[in-house]
Amino acid sequence: MRRITLIACLLFSLTARLPADEKDQTTSTQESEEKGIPVTPVTVFPEKPPYEQAKDELIQALDLLNHDRPIAACDMALEAYDDLRTIRPSQEIPRSKLKAEIYQAASAYLQACSITIRGRLSKTTPSPEAIQDAQDRLEDLREVARDYRDLNKKLDDALSSLNKK
Repeated sequence: MRRITLIACLLFSLTARLPADEKDQTTSTQESEEKGIPVTPVTVFPEKPPYEQAKDELIQALDLLNHDRPIAACDMALEAYDDLRTIRPSQEIPRSKLKAEIYQAASAYLQACSITIRGRLSKTTPSPEAIQDAQDRLEDLREVARDYRDLNKKLDDALSSLNKK
C-alpha cells in the first residue's frame, strides 16, 4: 500500500511540473495554423480490391517500360506478377483472362530486368565478375519464367549471349 501511494505521489508531482501546453497536446487545425504550424491535409483513399490493384500495377509497369524506366518497371512488374498469382479465378475474373495478365506481368518483368542487366554491363568494360553477376541475376529470373516456354527461351538466349563475352 505504501509503494502504491509513493508511486501515485511521484506521478502526480511529475505531471504537475509539466507546462500547461504540454499537458494538453490536443490542438485543432485552426489553432495550429494560427500558431504558424503547417498542417498537412490527409486524404484517406479507399482500398482497392486486390485484382484491381494488381491490374493497376501491371498497367503502371508497362507504362514505365514504354517510357524507358526499366528499373522501376522491373519492380512494379514483379509486384503485379506476385499479386496476380494470389488471385483466384471467379465469375468476374475468368481463368483465361487472369492467366493472360499473369503472363503479361511475367513478360514485362523479364524484359525490364534484362534491359536493366544489359544496361549495367554496357556502362563499363565487363569484367568476368560483372558477367558472372549478370548471369546470376538472369538465372534469378528463371523462377518467374518457369511456366512459360517462350520466356525461358528468351532467358536462355540472354544467358548464351553473355557467355560469348
